[in-house]
Amino acid sequence: MLPIATAIAITRVAFILIITLGPIAFIGLVSPHMATLLGARKSLTQMLLAALCGMTLMLWADWLGQIWLYPKQIAAGTLVAVMGSIYFLSLLLLNRYQQMQGKRPRS
Repeated sequence: MLPIATAIAITRVAFILIITLGPIAFIGLVSPHMATLLGARKSLTQMLLAALCGMTLMLWADWLGQIWLYPKQIAAGTLVAVMGSIYFLSLLLLNRYQQMQGKRPRS
């Protein structure tokens, strides 16, 4: 069990990071799935490819958020949440379609 001081310090660091960077909800969920779909099976390869996928996704979300509605900006966290939800919805639909066809679903 963590000492109270350590738990408070970790909570403060997480709080400061979330306030500074914004809520980036789906990066931690989407990038490992993308790495697995790209063929990374070993842990080290999957972690490195997931980091690269997450970095690329954030870069594209930030760039798109700045140029899409030019005078105004959209937060990168919002775009990542939208893209992540579309990605997970497509994974669910693909899995459902493969089950209906009698094929083995992707894991």
